[in-house]
Amino acid sequence: MLGSFICGISGLKANARAMTVIGDNIANASTVGFKGNKVGFQNVLGQSLLGGTANLYGSGVTISGVNAQWEQGSLEYTSGTFDMAINGGGFFGVSNTAATPEIFYTRAGDFNLDENGNLVNPEGYILQGYASDGAGGWAAAPANVTIPLANYGPPPVAGTYRDIKVSDGGIITGVDITTGQPVQLFKAAMYNFTNLDGLERQGGNLFRYTAEAGVRSVGESGVNDMGKIVSGSLEMSNVDLATEFVNLIVTQRAYQA
Repeated sequence: MLGSFICGISGLKANARAMTVIGDNIANASTVGFKGNKVGFQNVLGQSLLGGTANLYGSGVTISGVNAQWEQGSLEYTSGTFDMAINGGGFFGVSNTAATPEIFYTRAGDFNLDENGNLVNPEGYILQGYASDGAGGWAAAPANVTIPLANYGPPPVAGTYRDIKVSDGGIITGVDITTGQPVQLFKAAMYNFTNLDGLERQGGNLFRYTAEAGVRSVGESGVNDMGKIVSGSLEMSNVDLATEFVNLIVTQRAYQA
C-alpha cells in the first residue's frame, strides 16, 4: 500500500514540473528568439517480485531531462534599424560589461545603439563582430561592436560616423562625417556548437557555453554551419501554442489521475 502512494506522489511531482515547463513555454510564445523546452520522463525501477534482478516492477516516474527545442522560429519583418534575425543555425555573441567580460549566446536579434556607440541587446550586452580593416578586409577575431558616433557639432571630428545601419549578412555601415561617404564598419560574428543541448540557459534569452556543448565554432553569416543574417527582421519564439495547450491538457489529466 505504501509503495502505491509513493508511485502516485512521484507522478504528481513529475507532472507538476512538466506543467511548469509547459506554462513557461506558453508565457514565452511571443518572446523574441525564445526556444521552447520539452520534458522527458523515465520510469523508476523498484524491487523484483521474485528477488534478484528478474521481473522488476516500477516504483513511479521521474523527470529524465528538460531539453531545449532548437527548431527555427518564424521570421517577422520589423521597422527596427538594428534588428537582425538568423535564418538557419548559429547564434549571435554578446559580451557583458563585467571587469572580466564573458561572451553569451542568443538567437534574439533586437539590438539598439546606445549613447556610447555600442550595439547592445535589451540587457546592455554588446554585440560581437569583426571590425573592418579599412582595406576591404576584416579583423581576424571578433570584438565589441563599438562605433565612434558623430556629434554633429562644428568642426566635424574625423573618424566618426552618422546614419548607422545594418544590412543583410550583419554588415554594419555608417556615413563618415568628414567625407559624407558610407563606410563598412563591422560585420556581426556568429557562433555555433557541436552539441546545442550542452548550452546552459540563462535569463534574457541568453545561453552560456559549457564543456558539454562541445567545440565552439566562430564565423559569419552564410559560411559553413552558420545561417544567414536577415536585417530588419526578428526570429520569433518557436513555441506552437496549439501543441502546448494539448500537452497541458494531457499533463493535467495525468496529474489529476
